[in-house]
Amino acid sequence: MRRIGFNDMVRMRLGVGLIILFALVSNMRLLGRAVHDLAALAQPDEITEYEARFKQLKQVLPPHARVGYVADTRPGEARSQPFMRYLLTQYALLPVIVLRDSHQPLIVGNFYSANGIDGETTRGLTLIRDLGNGVMLFRASPE
Repeated sequence: MRRIGFNDMVRMRLGVGLIILFALVSNMRLLGRAVHDLAALAQPDEITEYEARFKQLKQVLPPHARVGYVADTRPGEARSQPFMRYLLTQYALLPVIVLRDSHQPLIVGNFYSANGIDGETTRGLTLIRDLGNGVMLFRASPE
């Protein structure tokens, strides 16, 4: 049986030390990724921010009401974006039913800018309440 010499002991300790060092470095990288992902979770997502815009309006509307919907479009906006905004408005105002027309007694306005409201879009509507951030409540004017 061979005895372990001084050089063998040094090599063995060096090998074990390198394995431990590699394990620590790998775990530090994983910890760094976890901290980065946790920080990203702390920021509200786009849908949560969209929903917050309609919080006041949801408190004003009677539950299970049926309301109309009007909105402006942003120049250069993709064709699917207005429909996506409509769907997000429906989601934000649940259980209120949002219909994509202006033939209801109450109409929700979803605008990018309160100053940029298109007169054609709001023709025949009376502003009841401006809730800020481009969210408005209109009443259909009697014809």
